[in-house]
Amino acid sequence: MLQPERSNFVALSGRETLAVGAVSLVAAAAGMPVFLRGARRLGLLDAPNARSAHARPTPRGGGLVLLVAAAVALRFEGTARRRTPPDTSSTKRLNDS
Repeated sequence: MLQPERSNFVALSGRETLAVGAVSLVAAAAGMPVFLRGARRLGLLDAPNARSAHARPTPRGGGLVLLVAAAVALRFEGTARRRTPPDTSSTKRLNDS
């Protein structure tokens, strides 16, 4: 008989979702100024042209900072989840009856 594949997906609670959002926000806020300085120094700028929405050179690749910030936040939450002991209160109630 074929066994269904086990999913590695774990839903986050409301508190965990807020924690991931907060860590992501802090990581992005800390990383963006560093990225912008580096992009300007390396010349990673998008020059304005007739189709551009910006009027002066703008650094490219800022979305990478947001992606890395989200990955850091999710990794942080995964590490915190592994350190937290499982809730055994429901198991105790089942065994007590």
